[in-house]
Amino acid sequence: MTLWASAPGLTELSLIDVGTTHFQAGADIYMCYIRAPNLRVLNLVMFSENGCRLAGDFPLLEKAVISIHCRLLETEEFVQSFRLISSVKSLSFHIDSNKVDEDPLEEISWKYQNLKVGSLSANFGKLSSIKSIFSLLRCAPHIEKLEIEVISGVLTDDKIDEDILNEKASDGLFASLKHVSVTGIKYFMPNEICFMKFLLSKTGSLESFVATFCFKEVKDNACTKLATWRKASPQAKISLRLLNELAPHPDES
Repeated sequence: MTLWASAPGLTELSLIDVGTTHFQAGADIYMCYIRAPNLRVLNLVMFSENGCRLAGDFPLLEKAVISIHCRLLETEEFVQSFRLISSVKSLSFHIDSNKVDEDPLEEISWKYQNLKVGSLSANFGKLSSIKSIFSLLRCAPHIEKLEIEVISGVLTDDKIDEDILNEKASDGLFASLKHVSVTGIKYFMPNEICFMKFLLSKTGSLESFVATFCFKEVKDNACTKLATWRKASPQAKISLRLLNELAPHPDES
């Protein structure tokens, strides 16, 4: 079955965990191909394999929210679907890190030349999840705003240090970044500390860095540590806040 094949006027589409199967166990999945050349906003959320696929190019796409939590993550089909939205200006990408052991963005070989805003979830307990941040930056040479949502998941023995991050971060990877936010920090674990310290030391064009914590004690600990970190950008404003605060409080130090 082909869905929206003749919808050239469609500009916004939201598919939130749409089911395309019969309710009987083992029923076949109906394939739904999304073809909308004038689409500007796409919101695609899949918690299970439902047969929904992107088809054709989306040259006018401005914003895409992609949230995949099923076996599609492990397929070449998933990778190629990202090629179809390569003109996007704002991309939000979220996955269940417990279901994948590899960086799902690693195989992307093309560039998102128009991408200015990137948002993704990251489990700092898994190296593959941390690597996905670098993969997003690598394929978005003009990205200016990076938003990272810290998620909890199965903890592994993966440890990162500056040497590992230097290996993953190619020259110029942070060159265009101006604004970075890290949201949902619960414990300020060593991997989170290492990543944030590394990013601040490498991003020479940074204008603002906002870290949002779940607990006051953790935030206070972070304030102490951040005061000693080197910043590559003298003009960068660092703001630390709690989730229930309405606005960040700049740290001018």
